[in-house]
Amino acid sequence: MSTHRRNKEQLLHKWLVLLTILTFFSLLIAPVGTAYAQPKVADVSSQCPSYQPGILQEKELLDTLTLECIRVYKEAVRQTYTFEKEAASALPAQAGSEPDGFGYTYHDAVPYNWINATINSGLIGDDNFTGPLDIGFSFPFYGIPQTQLYLSTNGLITFGGGSREWDGFWIKDKGKPNNLIAPFMDDLLVGSPYNSGAIYYSRGGS
Repeated sequence: MSTHRRNKEQLLHKWLVLLTILTFFSLLIAPVGTAYAQPKVADVSSQCPSYQPGILQEKELLDTLTLECIRVYKEAVRQTYTFEKEAASALPAQAGSEPDGFGYTYHDAVPYNWINATINSGLIGDDNFTGPLDIGFSFPFYGIPQTQLYLSTNGLITFGGGSREWDGFWIKDKGKPNNLIAPFMDDLLVGSPYNSGAIYYSRGGS
């Protein structure tokens, strides 16, 4: 009886030792698997041309890049401008502005009447634009008559060409994009598969 019990205890001991070893090896293997999976995500940036300031301004280059590369560059820009944005946001808000050289100004206190747009532009996605769209009359903008415009999913209207620009913080910069109206400019996502949003417009006036 004692021999049977001893054999049983030895067998149980062997099973416990084996289970301990298996558990130990599973803990060792798990981090290796995780470390192996991470470079696959990082490979996205390694397959993109190296980021240079202003690269998102080059439309011809952007047209050749994958959406993943553009997102990598946008994240790099966000990290670069975070400090400047925080410094700018710390400044006191202004209700209006002095007229510029062409007499343009803005004032947040001026009342307006909202007019619902009725035509769906069909423009959806991330960093996309469409156009040219005919305005229907000649619209003088900074001394240049404009008859067509482009719409962007990032909330801006441009003249002379479309823009994939997404960060309104660059408006103060002399670089592109220029020749634009940007009431809602931000890094926006419009429509499927992101949301049910759409961009509408209406024609009117003279």
